This record gives sequence, C-alpha cells and structure tokens, in this order.
Amino acid sequence: MTKRLGISDLKLITQTLKNLYGYDYNDYSFTFYKRVLENLFQLYNIYRSEDFVYQIEKDSNFQEVLHEQLVVEETEMFRDPTMWRYLKTSIFPRLQKTGQFSIWLPEVSTGEELFTLAITLKEAGLLEQVNIFATSISKRRIEYVKRGSYELKKIQNNDANYKRYRSDADLGIFYNEIENKGCMDTSLLRNVELKHISIGQYPSFPHVKLILYRNKFIYMSQTLQAKTMLKLNESLMPAGIFAVGIKESIDSNLADNKLSVFFKEEHIYKKS
Repeated sequence: MTKRLGISDLKLITQTLKNLYGYDYNDYSFTFYKRVLENLFQLYNIYRSEDFVYQIEKDSNFQEVLHEQLVVEETEMFRDPTMWRYLKTSIFPRLQKTGQFSIWLPEVSTGEELFTLAITLKEAGLLEQVNIFATSISKRRIEYVKRGSYELKKIQNNDANYKRYRSDADLGIFYNEIENKGCMDTSLLRNVELKHISIGQYPSFPHVKLILYRNKFIYMSQTLQAKTMLKLNESLMPAGIFAVGIKESIDSNLADNKLSVFFKEEHIYKKS
C-alpha cells in the first residue's frame, strides 16, 4: 500500500534535502514532488518518514535513486515537430553566421531530446561543428543516455513524430533493433559532453548560444522559475536563443533576464 505523505512528512524530508544539498524542493510542483517521494516509499517498502530520512542521509545508493527520480522525464523524440523544423531552418543558420557556438541541455533525463538535437544538427550539416553540453544531477541518468537504448514502443512513437517533422525520411536510419530494443547510433553523441552536476548547480560553458530547457518550468513555482532562468541566462551569450516548451509560461520573467520574444508560437526567446 502506497504511503500517503502528509504536510509534516514533506516538511521533514524537504528540510533534510535542504540540509544535505542546500536546495529547497518546496519550490517544485507539489504534485510532482509528492508523487516522486510516495513512489520511493512504495519501491523501498518504507512506511515512516523518519526511516526515509535515514535512507537519504546514510545510503549513497538511495541518494542516487532519489536524484534519478527527481529529474523531470523527457517523453519522446521530436516532440513538437514544428519547433525542430524551426531550429533547423531558422535558428541554426542564424547562429552559424555568428561563428563558433555551443548548445546546452540542462537536466537531461532519458536522452531523447539530446538525440533529437543531434539528428537535427546532422541533417543541417552542423553536427561536427557544434559542441553540445548536457548535464544532469543523476549519474544513473547519464549512463542511461549513453546507452541510447529504448523500448520498441517508445521508438515507434518517436518514429511517428519524426515523420511529422520530416515526411521524406525514416528515423530507422539512426537506430538498430537489438534484442527487442531500439538502439540509437551513439556516434551521434560524439561531440556531446555529458556532465554530472550537483543539485542546483549551473556550470558555465563556453560559447553557449542556444539553451534548450523545454517542459521543465511547469514543474516549478514562479520563484524557482525566476532563479533558474537567471542562472541559465548567465551562461547564454548575447543574442543567444533560449527555447522552452509550448506549454510554458515565463513572460513575467523576461525583462529581468533580458530576454525578448523571438518566435512566439514555439516559445523561443532571444537574449538582448
């Protein structure tokens, strides 16, 4: 039976995480945060929040599982196909004219967005010229991304999205079916630096002119959105591009972060 966490349980766990990592999960979506914790209670057959706290403090393996679960999941490759077409036809040529550039994907989880980016760059003839940085608080997530292996059902959904993005080609040229898995061509990640970072850390990377931070703000309070945007924006070069998901709403933070709307339909912004 799943443990239903009360306010006192959440306060105890949240304070423990803040003491350990200096990061306040009170600023995350209550529903998302509570669901993750309750799932872990069930997975580890834990019934008391005090026992859960003990696991957090003493068990490094449990800590890593917790970090893995607190990463927002990516769902599909080529999600929102029109955005990827716009990046390929409008954003990439614009950035290429400005000289060397890098792309940063903070908080990667399954790697499907990373592979989507790599394929789009390859089709644009830019994959060998662009450095890609991908970061995560979870070492397990990074290892998962490196394998590039997905259930065939997921691959079929990805393939359908790819056809909506580009009807004249097939995603199958980028993966092989091995033991009932769809295994991506990991050479696509040759120019990718996958980096494990601490919770709340936002490292500075050189020449970042595009940040993809899609469908993550919806899990944050407005306070955390503003803090996160400020940190990410510090790494973005002037005239750089900041792309978020079409379901995101960050307009109230634009002025403070020196961002202006660049392509409203896909929620793409430009740094002043």
